[in-house]
Amino acid sequence: MKLNSYALTSLTIGNSVTSIGEEAFYECTALASVTIPDSVTSISDYTFAYCAALTSVTIGNSVTFIGEEAFYDCTALTSVTIPDSVTSISYYAFYNCSALTSLTIGNSVTSIGDAAFYDCNALTSVTCMVPTPLVINTDVFGGGYQANCDLYVLPSSQADYSNAPVWEDFRNVTLGSSSFVQANFLLYPNPVSNVLTIELQNNLELQNVNFYNTLGQLVKTSKTPTTNVSELTKGNYFVEVITNQGKATKTIIIE
Repeated sequence: MKLNSYALTSLTIGNSVTSIGEEAFYECTALASVTIPDSVTSISDYTFAYCAALTSVTIGNSVTFIGEEAFYDCTALTSVTIPDSVTSISYYAFYNCSALTSLTIGNSVTSIGDAAFYDCNALTSVTCMVPTPLVINTDVFGGGYQANCDLYVLPSSQADYSNAPVWEDFRNVTLGSSSFVQANFLLYPNPVSNVLTIELQNNLELQNVNFYNTLGQLVKTSKTPTTNVSELTKGNYFVEVITNQGKATKTIIIE
């Protein structure tokens, strides 16, 4: 069903919905925010295309496929996180999302279609948790903005991304996301066996904490400054701290 209601400003999708059909919210030009529940497993072609007022979208953790032109020309969208459940991003999926400044690609993505992020010219930060660089066409990030955009990857992947076609064209290929955040949060004790504490400074506000193993797999999340990590297997982990002023990553040892 194609809704294209020009007056629709908000949308609640029920937890019994498993897929969103083609053009379901095409040209809902007043729609400002969408939360896609974890029950949804796929976002079809053109679903939110030309939703020009859409500033925020939360993609549920069961979505595996984002269809062709799903968010085409969503020119107010500022930040997108592709969850670890997603394996395929179809072509033109986020074409001309011209206000998009921050993009995170989860660790399970195996294919990104042509021009998926073409003309997203405001992008300054792309975080890709896929351990091995995907083979993609030059127009995936086309439009000339890569020279002004940083790419953040896992430490074990940095050398590979720095030498991979298309990925190497980003301004920097590094770990973390914000030097300001990196300099203004403390993480202790390290090594840790039970409770890990995150201390933020200079008006930073904690939004989320993600724990990744050395394969780039998300193994734990938290929204509080203290997290019990005793159930995690001993070893090295990457802790991604997301704040109101960006995000950064540090390494911890669980013993």
